[in-house]
Amino acid sequence: IMIKEPEKRDGERKPFNSQVPFRLSAVNLEQKTDVQYVGRGVNISKYGLGLITEVHLERGAILQVLLPAIGDTTLPVFAEVIWSVPFNSFRVGLQFLG
Repeated sequence: IMIKEPEKRDGERKPFNSQVPFRLSAVNLEQKTDVQYVGRGVNISKYGLGLITEVHLERGAILQVLLPAIGDTTLPVFAEVIWSVPFNSFRVGLQFLG
């Protein structure tokens, strides 16, 4: 009997076509202040977020992502860059922390 390997991601991903502001921690950049960028969401699950961004993000970098919530409010969450591949700009996989 073959036992199917569980898929690496077990959260259902939903399309998420939305502007996503994010800050790269100043620690990563060796700068005094955090720098804010904007990416475009591709999909989202309870575990993470797919993003397209102009910024080259190193694997392991920690971002503060401002997820759009109700109305004009955003929900700040921390996420780690799990993978990043060039794709016109960059296609990045983020995993939520905490």
